[in-house]
Amino acid sequence: MSSPKIHHLSDYKQPDFTIISTQLLFKLGKQTTLVTAEFQVRRLQENAKILWLDGEDLQLQTVALDGQVLSPAQLQLHADKLGIPCDQDQALIKIEVAISPASNTHLSGLYVSGNNLCTQCEAQGFRRIMYSLDRPDVMSTYDVAVIYDVNAFPSVVAAGHCQTRQALSHGYAYVRYVDLTPKPTYLFAMIAGYFHTLEDRMETQTQKQVQLFIHLPLQYPTSQADFAMDALKKAMRWDERVFQCAYDLDVYHIAGFADFNFGAMENKGLNIFNTSMLLAAPSITTDQGYLHVLAVVGHEYFHNWTGNRVGCANWFQLSLKEGLTTYREMRFACDMYGPTARLGYIQSLVESQFREDRGPTAHAVIPDSYEKIDNFYTATIYTKGSEVLRMLEDIIGQTAIDTGVRQYLDRYDGQSVTIHEFLDSMQAQSDYDLTHFIRWYKQIGTPRVRVESQYDAQSACLTLQITQQASRADRQADFQPLIIPIRARLWSESGEIIHPDAHAAIRDQSDDSWVVVVDQAHTTICLTGVHEQPIVSSFLGLSAPVYHADNASAAEQAKLMAFETDPYVKMHSARACWLQLLSMDQPVIQGAFLDALQHVMDHWREQIELLPLVFALPSLQVCQEGDQAFAFDHLLHRHDQLLRDMACRWEPLWLEIFHYTGYQLQGAYRWSRSDVAMRRLQGLALARLLDANLQAHQSLALALYEKADNLTTQTAVLKAVLPHAGALGDDLLSRFQAIAEDHDLLINQHLYYTTFQKQDSLDAIAACLEGDMCDLRQPNRVSAWFSGWRDGNYALLHAKDGSGYAFLQDVIARVDRINPFTASRLIGALLNWQYFDVPRQTLMRQSLQALLDAGCSDTLREKIRAAV
Repeated sequence: MSSPKIHHLSDYKQPDFTIISTQLLFKLGKQTTLVTAEFQVRRLQENAKILWLDGEDLQLQTVALDGQVLSPAQLQLHADKLGIPCDQDQALIKIEVAISPASNTHLSGLYVSGNNLCTQCEAQGFRRIMYSLDRPDVMSTYDVAVIYDVNAFPSVVAAGHCQTRQALSHGYAYVRYVDLTPKPTYLFAMIAGYFHTLEDRMETQTQKQVQLFIHLPLQYPTSQADFAMDALKKAMRWDERVFQCAYDLDVYHIAGFADFNFGAMENKGLNIFNTSMLLAAPSITTDQGYLHVLAVVGHEYFHNWTGNRVGCANWFQLSLKEGLTTYREMRFACDMYGPTARLGYIQSLVESQFREDRGPTAHAVIPDSYEKIDNFYTATIYTKGSEVLRMLEDIIGQTAIDTGVRQYLDRYDGQSVTIHEFLDSMQAQSDYDLTHFIRWYKQIGTPRVRVESQYDAQSACLTLQITQQASRADRQADFQPLIIPIRARLWSESGEIIHPDAHAAIRDQSDDSWVVVVDQAHTTICLTGVHEQPIVSSFLGLSAPVYHADNASAAEQAKLMAFETDPYVKMHSARACWLQLLSMDQPVIQGAFLDALQHVMDHWREQIELLPLVFALPSLQVCQEGDQAFAFDHLLHRHDQLLRDMACRWEPLWLEIFHYTGYQLQGAYRWSRSDVAMRRLQGLALARLLDANLQAHQSLALALYEKADNLTTQTAVLKAVLPHAGALGDDLLSRFQAIAEDHDLLINQHLYYTTFQKQDSLDAIAACLEGDMCDLRQPNRVSAWFSGWRDGNYALLHAKDGSGYAFLQDVIARVDRINPFTASRLIGALLNWQYFDVPRQTLMRQSLQALLDAGCSDTLREKIRAAV
């Protein structure tokens, strides 16, 4: 096996050549597509003599330099490179290749999805279409012509403006699209096939008319794209209003496919979506799915400026476009849906990115090196990158951010830049010295911040001692203090807000909170005018992506859970209390925690949105793979014990809540914030009722399922019933399968709940994988199958005998031969061995080593080597 090629940021240099313009001619076919490219090349480095182009799985036909065909002897052809002699400043390079879309199971480049053709070029898929300078800092105009059989591909769309469309002889046709906005190869896009198309239009603030199209394969009615179309128009208006970013083309296309490695892709003028992030209707989409569609449609549109018009100088800067765009997406989601949308982004950070930071594949937001860039489309790049930027709201203010973003886009329009240019634009809007803010992008791991309080009643003074340190002891020597905003509030013992005197170090906010910004390893702040013993509520809204701790007592923590209205602090305080109970040999809800839970229950009608944050016991995965170590086998029993205690103690109230929410939800399904909150609480109440007494309450579950007019309620019933073995779960799954066969998104849901259902052995999970509904070639199917197993049968995945690991190892090996990107997502369960006991750690690492020894893709190899 050859040694992997490691790309280092320190080695980055501009290319020897660049491409000014690209002309492409496709002769489309599913089995074979012929592609001809003409590149106008300019030499950047005077000493360069060879033009090196990237290529993968291409059948080279001919190469010509300035009209002269080159012989094979004149070329340097390697597995992933083509070297063309070019000792001149300007040149016209013509290359012809053949590719096979039908055999391209990687879903990268040009591939077949159903009866259609589709492209995916980020990060390095264009090299699977044509030899090229496949890097983000080479930006070219595109002139794309396609010759196609109209019977096989009635509709062909590429990014840009359609210049020509004409019929040819023998049932063929010709179409040509031109995009004069320079862009890198990863933004190239084309689709071909049979589509239903939803059309609309949008008028910009300058009265420019933009035509909008959403193209769906024929099995999907266009009505399922209505919500996405509305979300697109909202995103366009929002971006104009908030950031003055107007759309710059006359047309905007979106296409949806069931076979897609990502959630969506921002190709300029032709976004390509995974159908799971595009289609929305009550019968096929959950409440959370609607919010995802809204956010992802916005995300891909916002990339038109943050990513497309202003790009990345190199792949190390990936978070410059993805973190910034995710931040803009989060702002949009909160403005459109409400502030509770932010909680989803916080949970993604805490439950996914924090885990990533603790694991073997931890990396900086701007990594120093990588082997496969595909492995860096991570929670760190997206979620942490976004949260780092969100901190600036509390440091320099949201208005300053918005102005800085606008000036950044104006200044660097049409260029590929680095994070330094962006931070310079932020600094220009602020008196606060952001020099050291770059440390957030360079240091690996989640920092730890401790806020200790001491109260002096005589002087009515509260002293805060704030310390920050590295995520782990072995990183402390290299740790440099970070700029960290802490948003906080003070509460009295009786649940009243305490307002301290004005202080130069803090800034008061409109919601009775205040912000202090620290940038030293140790900071001391003395607040006066505090006339009674306070409880400090810090990091409201998770104001910085850190682990935070304090010296609050268990009783004070419980009171914060009861009194605090900030969703994050309420959830965090409750989770801390639950985790503390789970660490006990005999976990019993009692004392101050019981009083606090009772307080929440007594006021449940006032806290419809917040109640599930308190009474949703952290999942087994969150508990085991969190920052607190558990003995796995003990955790399983304690988790079940606490669920039953919580259920039985308030059984009459759960029944009252269930009936109340049912009454409030009468009538047809609506996706509104109030109804979403009611459905979520209804599902929680049903789950607790079944935990308390399955036989007494299962008729409620059956009746709710039978009258449900939406997927959210149906799946809430399944989630409540399936952890309990019995005939009802089998019956409901059978009913669900009958409707699932009509839509691939419902098939994904059925796969999830089949493996979520409580099982005594791996047989049913294995059988599901081999069943007709599952297809290892489809990322959505594989993800649904595995997610259900992990979420519903976590103990089987981590069986003491290692059978779960051995089975998963076999599945990963099979999937890796089809699509390494999908395999890369599955392997995370084995990479997290450090959270388990030594015997399980040994078994997990053995499975990883076996995958490595047997030979695996470069994508998997990089992750495995980091872990073993």
